[in-house]
Amino acid sequence: MKICRICDEYYPELGDLGYLFYFENTHRFYIEIADGLDYWYAPPIMDWYIEHGIEYVDAEWSLKWVQNRIIPPDRQNIAQILINQGMDSYNEYRMLVYSDGRCAQDDCMVEEIHEKDLPEYIIRRRERHVRSVFPLHEHRVMVFFIDGTSCVVDVNSIVGIDPRFSRILRETDVFSKVHVSEGGYGICWDEEREIPFYELKINKTDYMISYDDMRLIIEHETLDTAQTAERLNCSRQNIDDLVKRDKLRPVKTGAKSKLFMRSEVEERLW
Repeated sequence: MKICRICDEYYPELGDLGYLFYFENTHRFYIEIADGLDYWYAPPIMDWYIEHGIEYVDAEWSLKWVQNRIIPPDRQNIAQILINQGMDSYNEYRMLVYSDGRCAQDDCMVEEIHEKDLPEYIIRRRERHVRSVFPLHEHRVMVFFIDGTSCVVDVNSIVGIDPRFSRILRETDVFSKVHVSEGGYGICWDEEREIPFYELKINKTDYMISYDDMRLIIEHETLDTAQTAERLNCSRQNIDDLVKRDKLRPVKTGAKSKLFMRSEVEERLW
């Protein structure tokens, strides 16, 4: 994960306007808007989210914000630009850092920072994000959040007639592929089909978990040692080393294999 602070080049007294998170494995961006940022001083795109009381910009519009500030991939001399920057392929994040995020639309710029330099309120926000999600019967999912809370949500009640989700609701095997968005910003099936964490909390139900639901949860959420090694693209010896260093905790240990929680394995990919 890479992080940039977003600030105003000519009015530093405004402080940080937000923080851009880039997840390298999936090339997804999210913008966390700074606490107390005034609507009138907010960069384009962020102002709409502030007006609607939302603290972060979703992946689709965060990417658009980045793309509006960088050299496009169809630029005539893009091949030479990539060579000059030592890049073997086009990458939005590296192009953004290359230009410091400056553009003609506003006075914003970006600066790379380390995760330890994030303000405390951004770290606290992330405690409300999703930790794991399990598909249930009848288009429901069970969601656990980083803060320890959980809920069951009827996906159909949230997405309604949105055509992007029609196949997900129609085909059980597709619905079962639900997973946590990078950073825990919500649950998703692919780049275009995502439900944010706050929508999940608002739309929780009183649905009771059945025995068949529990079987689905165990099937979906557990990975053995071989599956974990494949997911992390490493050897079984590396998995054993992670366990010894308490970087990965098995939920069950057998004579020849261990079982791990899928969500804890995939957190290591963020």
